[in-house]
Formats: sequence, structure tokens, C-alpha cells
Amino acid sequence: MKASIEIKDKVIIRRFSGEVSLDDMINSWKEIFNKIEDLSGYKGVITLFENVVMPGDPGNVNEMSDFLNKYSDRLKNLKVAIVLDHPVISNAVMVDHMVKHLQVRPFVTEEAAFRWIAP
Repeated sequence: MKASIEIKDKVIIRRFSGEVSLDDMINSWKEIFNKIEDLSGYKGVITLFENVVMPGDPGNVNEMSDFLNKYSDRLKNLKVAIVLDHPVISNAVMVDHMVKHLQVRPFVTEEAAFRWIAP
């Protein structure tokens, strides 16, 4: 698995490739928290899962939601766009319902995600 984090126009972009696990996703969030103390100056986060393999485990949604809820003070009102090219969009919608301090939406293109985060 490869993961990268970049910032473009006050939007944090997480790019994943290869086989991506729940630990990979959590570690990417931890990297953001270590690099950026105050996220309130950012418009949002775009997470790109294009051409990746994600082993399915229904418990991952709960574990990811629990992790994000621990950081609710740092993530409050942050928009998170998830770009997927495979049918795990329902997980993004479930996280949106389970993590009330975030706005999480699924997208199929990076461009559409940018338009939502930074109109």
C-alpha cells in the first residue's frame, strides 16, 4: 500500500494505492494530526481510493467511526470527500451518519469532490 498526503488550495488530499487496510487509513489520519495541529483553517479533506483493493470487513466502518469520534474536537465541521471507483460508497454514507461532527460524502471523481469542498 502506498499513501500520500498533499495540500492544495487549503484542501488536504490523501491518496491511496494498492491494497489498503483499516490500519492504513487510520495511520493516514494520524499523520495529518501530527503534521497539522489546527485543521480549522482548511476547507476539507479529499480521500482518493482509486484503483485500490480494500478487503471488506463490516466491522471496519464501526472501528473507523470510533477512531474519528475520538478526534471530534479537531475534526469539527470538517468536510470529508471520499472518491471511490468501486462499490463501497455505502461505507462512506454510514460513517457520515455515525460521526456527527463531520460531513462525509462519496464521489466518483476528484473534481466533483473539490467542487463540494471548495465551491
